[in-house]
Amino acid sequence: MPQLGLDSARIRRMLQPQRIAVAGYSPRPEAWSNLLVHALRSGQFAGDVLALRPRSTPEGMAVIQGLDGEAVDLLVVALPAAAVPEVIAEAAQAGVAGCVVFSAGFAEGGAEGAELQRQLIEAAGAMPLIGPNSIGMVSGPGRMVATASPFAHRNWASNSPTAVVSQSGAVGFVLSEELKRHGIVPRYYTSVGNEAVISAVQLAAAHLDEPEITSLGLYLESITEPRELHRLGIVARERGATVTLLTSGTSSAGKRAAQSHTAAVVGDRLLLGALCDDAGIVVTGDEGQFAAALAMRARGTAYSHRPERVAVLSMSGGAGAIIADRLSDAGITVPELSESMVKAISTDFDFVTSAQNPVDLGGMFLRHLSEIGTLTGTIARSGEVDAVVLFLTNGQLNLDEYRTLGERLRTLAVPAWLVWAGAREGDLEQSGLEGVVLPSIGALRQGLEALASADCTPETAPEAQETTSAITAETLRLWDASTQSVMTESVARPILESLAAPYAETVDLSIEDAMAGHFTAPAYPVVIKGDSPQAPHRARLGLIRLGVSSGDELRAGIADLVRRIDELGIPRDEARILVQRQRTAIGDFSLGLLRDEDYGDFVVAGPGGADVERSELHRYAIPLPLTAARVSRLHRHAQRIAGVDIQQETFGDLATALGSLVELPGRVTDADLNPVLVVEGSDLVLVDSLLVVDRTPSPQPKESHDRSTQ
Repeated sequence: MPQLGLDSARIRRMLQPQRIAVAGYSPRPEAWSNLLVHALRSGQFAGDVLALRPRSTPEGMAVIQGLDGEAVDLLVVALPAAAVPEVIAEAAQAGVAGCVVFSAGFAEGGAEGAELQRQLIEAAGAMPLIGPNSIGMVSGPGRMVATASPFAHRNWASNSPTAVVSQSGAVGFVLSEELKRHGIVPRYYTSVGNEAVISAVQLAAAHLDEPEITSLGLYLESITEPRELHRLGIVARERGATVTLLTSGTSSAGKRAAQSHTAAVVGDRLLLGALCDDAGIVVTGDEGQFAAALAMRARGTAYSHRPERVAVLSMSGGAGAIIADRLSDAGITVPELSESMVKAISTDFDFVTSAQNPVDLGGMFLRHLSEIGTLTGTIARSGEVDAVVLFLTNGQLNLDEYRTLGERLRTLAVPAWLVWAGAREGDLEQSGLEGVVLPSIGALRQGLEALASADCTPETAPEAQETTSAITAETLRLWDASTQSVMTESVARPILESLAAPYAETVDLSIEDAMAGHFTAPAYPVVIKGDSPQAPHRARLGLIRLGVSSGDELRAGIADLVRRIDELGIPRDEARILVQRQRTAIGDFSLGLLRDEDYGDFVVAGPGGADVERSELHRYAIPLPLTAARVSRLHRHAQRIAGVDIQQETFGDLATALGSLVELPGRVTDADLNPVLVVEGSDLVLVDSLLVVDRTPSPQPKESHDRSTQ
């Protein structure tokens, strides 16, 4: 795929054209080209619409026989697929700013179509091209409705900060309709079709070159370059803009032939979520959540964090209670206000029925809209809450006052949203309060739930800088001495200890020394393990004995394990006996390293012990390279998985040790640290490990996640 950067001047001409040419115009009422021309006229496009070599002279349209010298900004192509490459080549040679191709019958239609698409790409050269198989594009500033879809037959005039890009034309228009219900008319909408030349992610990045755009909405049915999406989020965050994503087709696990538990259960959905969280991209589950999250973030990254403490002001005590319940369901607190704040509200705003949070504004609230604006400011400045939610009805009776109140909310010290219940169709759209107004309590809940994970840490912040590698000279010596493709604990443990991993006290013995008793055991109780690269999952094979508490039990356990090793046909000289101090845990989890050709390298926290492969349980991943901000996010999720507090510094050391494995010669493809025990004092103890190494020469690595997209 080409780099994200496109020729912004040509893209701007495409989006705000003065001259549009139509190739394949037909006067038939049902023809897409005719519907397109009708849409352009209905949308009050002010520029020239030209017919390129039409079969019959169209009414009210100028006819041109060629593109050379016509200074066309946008060529719309509705020809049979076989005729498209030739007209695209003509457009590229004539200097047309860009094209949108409605025609179908390309890569989506088999080998013959794929060859036509290859020819189309070659013909376009450096010329921007949307499609083929596109349903069109809409531009508010350009007053251009360049689509044949009936969904577009409405007013698109907009100075919105939002642009929507969709791989599916039909779904994209559905999302636009849902956004309208939330008071948002996108400034731009584009259906990218087959993405032969320009991908949805590239076009979204191009929109960021327009300073007015602070919010991007994407619908993606397939994500072939997830790291390009990650870069888009990074660039958007650097420019103070947000990205909201609805996607499909990521429910099946990646098809990985894997030795490790981590690789066996981690699918594309988790990795996509990890990249999106890391880049501040909010991933949504349906059109309602998409619209709600985008509406709440339309003003840029300052409004991207999910608040933890919310003040609710409502014209009805019942509505306030419902909002408080829904916020609680989403894990958000509606805290009690301080005595001084309650007293100030009661004294200065005597119309308020209850000054406790949720604040009841009373039935006469319409008479006090100006004072309500002042009240929200007082609460926002208190430092007692992270956000303010205002629930009102009957806005149609006081449109100007509601607009003024909404503008006041935009200036508060914390994010604030107005839930305008019972609004008539068009009220929110015409209010001009994008990013402030929401249509319902449900929309508020959906939006806040979607904001839960996305990280909005600026790339320039200290916590966004890479952590220091844990690799030492001893690590390299141990690594060079190993030759196995599957490194079980006897080989993996000393490597991890050299990286400062907090390993349990362990004695590593040959079978001969173990049976002869030539060792000093750690303090009882101990765990005895049979270890061999031929048996990477020992528990399943009966190669672990727990709770050994005396010398006699230890000798009997070793003898029992050796018999089991013999039964499994493992040569004794390829097996080891490990005697490890058994620690009492108050919680556990697992950490894994996963390397994926498409998504990149990740550290994954998941359930520990026997639950490690239960795919329904919670997992969380962060991409490499590690930073303090990424490790902090992983630490929070590891605590959630373990169910107990975890010492942050020790956790950071362990995550850094795991992440450092990718720097070693050869290629560690995946790794398991399972279980990681949480012991008294919230400290960590590692009691098992597995490293899988690809000993074949590795291909040229893909570019890192954090490379600039400019």
